[in-house]
Amino acid sequence: MKVLLLAAGRGTRISRYLSGNPKCTVDIGGQQLIRYTIELFRKKGITDIAMVLGYRAEVLREIVEPYGVKCYYNPFYDVTNSIASAWFAREFLADTDETLIMNADVYMDEDLLDHVIGCDISPVMFGDSSR
Repeated sequence: MKVLLLAAGRGTRISRYLSGNPKCTVDIGGQQLIRYTIELFRKKGITDIAMVLGYRAEVLREIVEPYGVKCYYNPFYDVTNSIASAWFAREFLADTDETLIMNADVYMDEDLLDHVIGCDISPVMFGDSSR
């Protein structure tokens, strides 16, 4: 299984709380969300991970580099959306049967990841019914 994390956006709706940092660098229980996410995937044996960067790309690249995460860049992050970001990683998405694509600023509980990995059907999509 491969994982593509989308992290190009500015996070304008929450930016006033982030001191100019990308959303996925927010602190969750004493750890940056992006580190938690990558470490969770690695714990499950998923090491083929890529990330699409845009806003403050240099900050995220420095964080994920020690994990061997492949980085792609969306130079139009200010005016595009997630599907455009995925296009910039099209090389990574080629030739695979199983790929999980998710926003890098979403917390995924370990039990939920286990459920996603265990699904026999595709595509699988989870949503928050309270939103």
